[in-house]
Amino acid sequence: MIYLDNAATTSIDPSTLDLIQESLKKDWANPSATYQEGQHVAEKLRQAREKLAKILAVDPHEIIFTSGATEGTNAVFYQVAKQYKSGHVITSNVEHSCVRANAERLASLGFEVTYLPVNEEGIITSEQVQAALREDTRLVSLMTVNNETGVIFPIREIGEILAEHPCYFHTDAVQSVSTVDWDFEGWHVDFATFSAHKFRAPKGVGILYVKDPARFSSLLVGGGQESGHRAGTENVPYIVGMAHSLEITRAHLKDHRENYQALTDYLLEKMDEQGIRYRVNGSRSAHSPHILNLYLPGKEASQWLILADLAGIMISAGSACSAGSLKPSPVLTAMFGEGDERLLSSVRISFGLETSREDLDHLIDVFKKGQRS
Repeated sequence: MIYLDNAATTSIDPSTLDLIQESLKKDWANPSATYQEGQHVAEKLRQAREKLAKILAVDPHEIIFTSGATEGTNAVFYQVAKQYKSGHVITSNVEHSCVRANAERLASLGFEVTYLPVNEEGIITSEQVQAALREDTRLVSLMTVNNETGVIFPIREIGEILAEHPCYFHTDAVQSVSTVDWDFEGWHVDFATFSAHKFRAPKGVGILYVKDPARFSSLLVGGGQESGHRAGTENVPYIVGMAHSLEITRAHLKDHRENYQALTDYLLEKMDEQGIRYRVNGSRSAHSPHILNLYLPGKEASQWLILADLAGIMISAGSACSAGSLKPSPVLTAMFGEGDERLLSSVRISFGLETSREDLDHLIDVFKKGQRS
């Protein structure tokens, strides 16, 4: 089995799995309980929060534990709907479906939404944000790294523009964990969302960074967990595991980045040598090297996925699948326009820590045979 779909999810780090299993056995008490066993678990929760805050270079009280980035993003957009009756929102036309769905919901409530268009390299500019900004803009929501192309948005430059504006600034930082240097204070972001399963921790747990928790209204109401910012008993074993996985991932950030770039260079060089026809979708300069989106003429993406699967290789098309038929990617459609041949013949390859050059040799063989048949 060769797994090349790490932008979708990652395997759990073995040391993280051991830590979670140990915590499941020992840390089963409710962290909100006042007796000693409960307070022992509450201390584990506090330690995990402090570790995560140190990694993100933020204050511990600015960390809210969630079920993942989808919940965190919903909570961010909820702030706008709750605090304002109307106004303006800025996002891009290549955001994750969760951001798009929340923008559409705000539009249905009477908000006006501007979708910044990307160019053929999948890039937006800070100048576009500046031009779209209005006095009644309530929220700007832009991803750090695109989940289909790996294109990096200029979050720092955008944050500098928004620093003097009262609107909220949210970034979906899910795909940035293993390759991007963070500076949330310097970026001037009010919110950042993360999913643990994208950095070798379990699904169902995540982080919401909130710059000003005093202004934050809980999306989930009930108990007073997370200082009243997110009701529901915390999943302490998974949170402990998430903190551990993020720590070891960020400790080797430079190594990961260099390794993924070397894998990208190797794959493209060998494809050139083998005469495989392809084009890279997205910018090669403003790019996170763990994601590579390729246009492969000769077959539709669905056929490439089948051929790869038969060879024991897992890749994706970066597209939604409905009723057994592959739909064009909204991201590639935004980049190239409807009807472009790249929409239905592109695949996404995303590297992980286990990815080897030998794995890529097997993938190259699939591409070579596929274009000859």
